[in-house]
Amino acid sequence: MYKLMIVDDELLMRVGIRSMLNWEEYNFYVVGEAGNGKEALSLALDVMPDLIITDIKMPIMDGLQLIQEASCVLKTCKYVILSNFDEFHYVKEALKLGASDYLIKSEITESSLIDLLSNVGQKLQSEHVHPTNTPSITHDYSKSLRYLKDSFFQDIVSGFISEEDIVTKAEELHFRISSDQLVVMKFIVNYYEDAKRKYVEKGEKLLRFSILNIMEEIIPSKWEKEIFVESSSEYWVIVNVLPESQSVHADLNKLCNKLLSSIKDFMNLSLTAGVSRMTSGFLHIRKACQEAETALQQSFFTGSNQVLYYDDMVQSPDRHEVKGALSPQQERDLLKLWVSKDNQKPIQSGTAKSR
Repeated sequence: MYKLMIVDDELLMRVGIRSMLNWEEYNFYVVGEAGNGKEALSLALDVMPDLIITDIKMPIMDGLQLIQEASCVLKTCKYVILSNFDEFHYVKEALKLGASDYLIKSEITESSLIDLLSNVGQKLQSEHVHPTNTPSITHDYSKSLRYLKDSFFQDIVSGFISEEDIVTKAEELHFRISSDQLVVMKFIVNYYEDAKRKYVEKGEKLLRFSILNIMEEIIPSKWEKEIFVESSSEYWVIVNVLPESQSVHADLNKLCNKLLSSIKDFMNLSLTAGVSRMTSGFLHIRKACQEAETALQQSFFTGSNQVLYYDDMVQSPDRHEVKGALSPQQERDLLKLWVSKDNQKPIQSGTAKSR
């Protein structure tokens, strides 16, 4: 696979481009991202990319200077410029410096990126630039690790594993979270059948890939996190509470709303989040997962596309009427059906009682 870098001072633009394609299907592999030309140049000298997609106007070092300096060392690397409509004079300058092509930010589509990769790939091949095998090995390992972590998470939730085994397995799988001060969040895709139809040609695999990628990129590095996939419509995020946090609830609310708004912006998908109470010990993750699912039941009363907390449900006894009448599996099935409905109007608890 050929190695690709994405450079833009706007995080949302970087994530949006990265999430638009499953790059490996087109023989490219994203080896890194940077927020300005200086960061990009330093990273490029380490990873030696075959293609750099870069914004023109950035702080510290712009895209033109990046191309100029990187070209002195990376003799076979190709450059593609990201620009706005009013920046075409910069594009001309970039093309003079050796850029292969350009993309207008507001017009970037999946098909335009595929065409771009095809053209760049042909140029690299004609110049006898051979793709490296290392990224594919890394990618295969990454996929295997993802599968092992998802399976391990299901073992924890099922309760068929001891705390000692959980700790051992977590170390083997290089868990990024510790066992102290954990919070579990569950995200469900609303109107899932509609969402699936949007991706019918690309497949649910790309849907999962895009949501996972956005979550990984959008959650700030200060959060220790693990992300698990239960299905194409259900995603779990486990985080450690931030050290010296002044307000855990405020921090979590900001994080969850950022995820909801980002996935809405990038993919036009609506999600609802359920948040557990804080707990400690990997063995208690199972209970925290149950709390997150219970929190999601509030969408029966409040509507979807928001962040719902288990603590709020505990403080509203009338809302517990949803529980108890159904088995846990029936509750989950009913919840999936509810959030897939194309209806965001809240149900008043008084109305629910009278029926």
